[in-house]
Amino acid sequence: MGIYLYKKTHNKTGLKYLGKTEKDPFKYKGSGKRWKAHLKKHGNDVTTEVLGVYETIEDFREDAIRISEELDVVSSNEWANLKIEEGDGGNTARFIDYSILNRGRGLTYEERYGEIKAKELRKVRSSTLGKKSASRKGKTLVDLYGEKRAAEITEANRTKHVGKVTPHSDETKLKISAARMGYKSPRVCCVLCRKEIGMNNFTQHQNTHSKMGTAQV
Repeated sequence: MGIYLYKKTHNKTGLKYLGKTEKDPFKYKGSGKRWKAHLKKHGNDVTTEVLGVYETIEDFREDAIRISEELDVVSSNEWANLKIEEGDGGNTARFIDYSILNRGRGLTYEERYGEIKAKELRKVRSSTLGKKSASRKGKTLVDLYGEKRAAEITEANRTKHVGKVTPHSDETKLKISAARMGYKSPRVCCVLCRKEIGMNNFTQHQNTHSKMGTAQV
């Protein structure tokens, strides 16, 4: 056994997926969010091709990155991948491209990825957010976290405002507003979705990609 770099091609639709596994690559279906959604809709009728077998993750990563770029798996609508395959679990923080901060700004999913890929991305996003919302609907903190943790959360919410300073006067608010005029927080561009994001909000944006399956995309 080793680390497998494989390519799967759906026999009915032609959609392809590049991935990594240490299991039997011919039995392993793949874990990419978009790819799994595609299999659920069209069935697991695929052809699997092993592109390489490696003893170390370093050797795997070298070939996986090169092949991902050569096949253009992220940008091409022929592939289900949302990021290059590295076998690293999908740390999106390392995929900020500081050289192209404005690329993709103001563009729709269709303009960034094309109609086919955009449609499936929207479906995955809707499904992920919908399930999360439904799982919490009508439930109390005790239902979600248990009595002990619920009590801790309630106490934290109650005490975090203790000692809070008196609200600013209208005059102070005007001074603060005037001081901030013209200030722009640093912004970066996420190379996964080409969206320009304020640095303070990037962690939250990164978590959104993780929940959409960027661990294997």
